[in-house]
Amino acid sequence: MIKKNDWRLEANKSFLENEVFRYLNFAKEYEDTEHDHCIFCKYKTFSSNKEHLQWGYASTTRNGYWWVCPECFEDFKEIKGWTTITDNKDN
Repeated sequence: MIKKNDWRLEANKSFLENEVFRYLNFAKEYEDTEHDHCIFCKYKTFSSNKEHLQWGYASTTRNGYWWVCPECFEDFKEIKGWTTITDNKDN
């Protein structure tokens, strides 16, 4: 179980509370964006590069700007009150 003093929460104590996310393919959703990083751990990169993460969780109420890697999402979804939604987009 993740502790409330996990280092990834230090700069994000109230950030993205009760956020709704979609599990998306970064390259398909953000063709014009070269890359992005997980807002929590900072070191996991999302891009179309096969060495980086292709899939992750994008916030929905902030125009998909904030990305969270699958590991951080699983670690913090309960503490942060996160939920996911699905739609009919091809994954």
